[in-house]
Amino acid sequence: MRHDLVMQPNVFIARSGEGNLVGSSFVLGNEPRSAAPVVFIHGTGLDRRMWEPLIEAFHGSRWCVTYDLRGYADSAPMPPEPYSTADDLVAVLDALGVESAHVVGISRGGRIAIRTAIEYPARIRSLFLADPNINGFRSSPEFAAIKDEVSELAKSNQVTTAKRMWLDSDLFLPARRDPELDKMLHNMAERYEPWDWLGQDPETVPNPADVERLSSITVPTKVLVGELDLPHFHHAAKVIVEQVLGASLVQLPDVGHLAAIEAPEKATALIRRHLVESENQ
Repeated sequence: MRHDLVMQPNVFIARSGEGNLVGSSFVLGNEPRSAAPVVFIHGTGLDRRMWEPLIEAFHGSRWCVTYDLRGYADSAPMPPEPYSTADDLVAVLDALGVESAHVVGISRGGRIAIRTAIEYPARIRSLFLADPNINGFRSSPEFAAIKDEVSELAKSNQVTTAKRMWLDSDLFLPARRDPELDKMLHNMAERYEPWDWLGQDPETVPNPADVERLSSITVPTKVLVGELDLPHFHHAAKVIVEQVLGASLVQLPDVGHLAAIEAPEKATALIRRHLVESENQ
């Protein structure tokens, strides 16, 4: 598979296969390129901008990359043909000329990181999973109710109401206590095209499901979960730590589903320590 790199100032666009757009990615700062980069992957309803505070904290010490997933923000609209989010991440690495990377993923981004570590183990140096989801992990009643409600609204041509309900859910209320985060979340929601809520995301589903393949992950893995996050994500974090050899769990107090950006200084310190420990193994 060939991947081309279209360069602009601090921006690249990776294209995979027959030229399908994977995503627009920002390479921030002039960090040394000798070490493996840290790739940050956003969650549903968000985009690459969510990671700016953490990436700025690594300025001068780490090469950091973040990109918009297919159908998000500055990436192309969702394609009609099936695709793999793991293939897309590998396409980004190929476009950068990178053999392997440390990956930080939140929620859906954590799910993508897990799938890539399972399907492309040589391309992942380590995993830092913030309030992650897992392919094949059954949603808790609370989480299922949120997803069902916003999906029903979106399919009834009430997308604006669906977005408002999404942000008003317990997923985001802890983060929205911070006025700056509240503003950022609303800005990202405005740009969000709810392909998955409308049932129009043709992402392939792994078989067997990733939740059944967690034990195949061999890279250093750290899991972060916010104390106030939904039970679904606490349970998912526990499953990962139980199934992935050597994985460890950290819970941050008084933060929710977006723990990594609700407490950016603590999250940055945890990521730094994880990277050092991973590279010393």
